[in-house]
Order: sequence, then C-alpha cells, then structure tokens
Amino acid sequence: MKRSLLPSLFLLAAAAGCEDSAAQPVQPNPEGRFVAVAASGKQATESDLCDVLKSPADAPSFAFPPLDGAAPPQGPGYRWVNVWATWCPPCVEELSLITKWRDQLNQNGSKVELLLMSVDATPEAVTTFRGQHPEVAGTLRVTEPGQLESWLGSIGLDKGAPLPIHVFVDPQGKVRCARTGALRESDFALVKKLLAGS
Repeated sequence: MKRSLLPSLFLLAAAAGCEDSAAQPVQPNPEGRFVAVAASGKQATESDLCDVLKSPADAPSFAFPPLDGAAPPQGPGYRWVNVWATWCPPCVEELSLITKWRDQLNQNGSKVELLLMSVDATPEAVTTFRGQHPEVAGTLRVTEPGQLESWLGSIGLDKGAPLPIHVFVDPQGKVRCARTGALRESDFALVKKLLAGS
C-alpha cells in the first residue's frame, strides 16, 4: 500500500511546486535570478545559475532513475538533462528556449546533448503532447516516480525540488550543476559558460 502511494504523493508534491513556481516565483523579477546580482554590481557566476555546483573532484556520478526505455550513451560533450512534465506550465514554456539554446551551442562548437526526462504518470500523456510539440520527440519517461526522491538526493537536490529541474553532466559523467526552476533568456550566458568548462 505504501509503495503505491509514493508515485501519487510525489506527483502531487511536484505539481504543487511547479504551480507555486509559476504563481509565486522564487525570483519575482521576470528577467531571472541574475537581476539582483547585476543590481548589486557583482558579476554573475555559475553559482548563481546552479542550486548545486560541484568541482570535478567533488561531483557525483550521474545515473538515471528507472526509465521506460534505454537512455542513449553519453557523447563526447556535456549532457543536459531536463526533468519536466506536460502538466507543468513553466516546464512547457521553456521547452522552445532550451532547444533553441542547444542548437545555438552546438552550432558554435560546444558539444551539448539535451535529454528531456518526463515524470508524467503515463506514456500516453507524453505521446499526446508530442503530437503538438515536436521538440519533445525522444523524451524519456520515469517509470517509478516513487524513486525520484532518492534520485534527487543523488544529484544533490532536496527531495521536494520543484519542476522543471536542470542537470548538467560533464563529459566524464559527473553532475557538475543541478538547478530547479525554469530558465530565462538572461540565463543563457551562464549556461554557455558552464557548458564551456571542463
């Protein structure tokens, strides 16, 4: 009985976090997290982008939670994992932005692989959504949401972390940055800087 409740409880918590982040964002300024940093006269750094930022020596190895298909092997560059859901408005709103950034980064010589990982309860939800949003083709789906709490802990985030979640994995398969919350146009420079690092 307890096991069957966990996925529902996680989805309710994630939905609540997602809705809260849309209705009452942590950073109320629509320009993103860095406005306060810029206003202070300081230069924004990767630590302003990431909730968890690790050095190569301290970074944990990345592993996927249980999925409904096999994740492709990591290529020679960074892997950017976006955790999202069709019912999460901030997740959906940023999809076109992050796919555009992926394309720009690769055109400019950065090797970046963007993997979308849905926490939707059913594969049908993703399939239906994909019909209207081709940018989510190839989305992986978590099959056991009850295991997401421990997975979030493995990448350094709190078990109640709201969607969307961004995980940046370096070419050695280490989690260098984990971030909760949607990205905005003003975040691109730091994403680019992070992905250019080693």
